[in-house]
Amino acid sequence: MFVTFRNEEGETKDFDIERKNRKQIIMEHDVKWQRVPKVKYMSRTARCAAACSLLQNVGDQLNDIASEIRETEELEELIKDGIIKQIENIELDISSFEELRDEIEEWKNNLEGTNLENTEKYKLIEECYETLDCAINELENIDLSTISIDDGNLENIADELESYANDIESIISDAENIEFPRMFS
Repeated sequence: MFVTFRNEEGETKDFDIERKNRKQIIMEHDVKWQRVPKVKYMSRTARCAAACSLLQNVGDQLNDIASEIRETEELEELIKDGIIKQIENIELDISSFEELRDEIEEWKNNLEGTNLENTEKYKLIEECYETLDCAINELENIDLSTISIDDGNLENIADELESYANDIESIISDAENIEFPRMFS
């Protein structure tokens, strides 16, 4: 049985050990190695929900920044930091949706040429793929880096952030309605 351990430098190593010797290995390598817990499997629906949750957080943060802009005049540094953080979160969400889309695309491609293109399952897979692809394209069009903070017009900045938050809300709504086909139904 292989058990994964990580050292202080972040390197991982798999040890082939028997169950009864596992504690001995941990004790021998206690100073340097820590056991890495196994990652739990998450369904496509759960991963999509997690991505939507993160995206909802981005929209909420953009609305919060917009509210703070309207309440206070001198927030240039806070605005820049908040926008940079949300750009990173959007990029993370894009990668989550891309991973799901790639899985669905692979499934779709595997069904092609097997006389299954006219089945209900294939149509569901194709619809799922198109919805994920559309969500990715819409997320890529949200470009917070184009917001001009230096011009000093805080009201325009707040309006832009709220507009992006509304776009995100629309993307979330579409993504939450994706029906992921089951493998064996």
